[in-house]
Amino acid sequence: MRVQMMTRMAMKTWMLSVGVACLALSSACGGAQSPAQKDDSVPPPLDAPGPSGPPSSGNHDYDQGVAALTSGDVAGARAADSRILARDPKSGEGHVLLGLIDEKSGDKAGAEQAYRDAIAARPDMEAAYVDLSALLIDAQRGDDALGVARAGLAKVPSSSGLHANVATVLAGNGDQAGASSEFDAAVKGAPDDASLLMTYAHWLGVWKQRDAALAKLRAARPLAKDPGVLAAVAEEMKALGAFADCIPTLDQAIQIKDAPELRTYRAVCKLGAKDTDGAKADLQAAVAAQYAPAHFYLARVLEGGGDWKGAVQEYETFLQLEPNVPASKVAREKLKQAKEHLKK
Repeated sequence: MRVQMMTRMAMKTWMLSVGVACLALSSACGGAQSPAQKDDSVPPPLDAPGPSGPPSSGNHDYDQGVAALTSGDVAGARAADSRILARDPKSGEGHVLLGLIDEKSGDKAGAEQAYRDAIAARPDMEAAYVDLSALLIDAQRGDDALGVARAGLAKVPSSSGLHANVATVLAGNGDQAGASSEFDAAVKGAPDDASLLMTYAHWLGVWKQRDAALAKLRAARPLAKDPGVLAAVAEEMKALGAFADCIPTLDQAIQIKDAPELRTYRAVCKLGAKDTDGAKADLQAAVAAQYAPAHFYLARVLEGGGDWKGAVQEYETFLQLEPNVPASKVAREKLKQAKEHLKK
């Protein structure tokens, strides 16, 4: 079975929260990270949400189940899986699909058992090892994940997903040399996988190899076709201080899906590039689409231009919409300061 790799992060990154967005601009939230202070948190592992082409067995129900799950139709996926397992209770594909369904439903223990059942039924089934090791990494069970991934590589030595998951564990353990070797093996097997290049770039950034990280991100951008993947690539560029790269990456994402979250994200990069007018235009568009975090950033832009009345209005609107997010405390302090300026 050929497996399409993507990161769990990439599937949802473009849905920005203000707590995440506040890390993007040092002036926005009272002194956030500079590129040199990049977060070392472990990016999500690579998993296998479904095949990139028909399974080798030609299992139509499996294809239908994966498609249903991808579209959010859990009931439809369960129905397809039930048909598979009714025909063959030991079907490896049926148990992998069951694991994906359980993960989607929040049943991590059930998913783990389903993936292990898939491996027992089909010891050569790459997707089962990839998904199980990804699940274990998410659960911060690195040693268990490493064992599963390496067992999978013994069966499928060319698996890019498994090499990537081994690399993720080793990187988290501080083994830079080992992780680099595994990432290189993963990229060799899947040179056109944007999410894989982005994940490798993240760690290169953590290891202070900025130029190498940026090269990987620039290579990932034209390969990415999903706004979530592009947003993740842009986030890594921004963290490296590469605002001139971040902006066109988000341009590409917005061409695919013009979402206020992405507009706000691009505005942050434009502010980093000193394009205040461009940032303001993006934020106004995001505000018009009723995206709460945009009010926070628009207030900062107006404040910077001396429009204290406008800043007060935007801070107040933001706090009405988001009274209890991480940026709310900063917004209240900034609102108080803006009102004091109005009195002068």
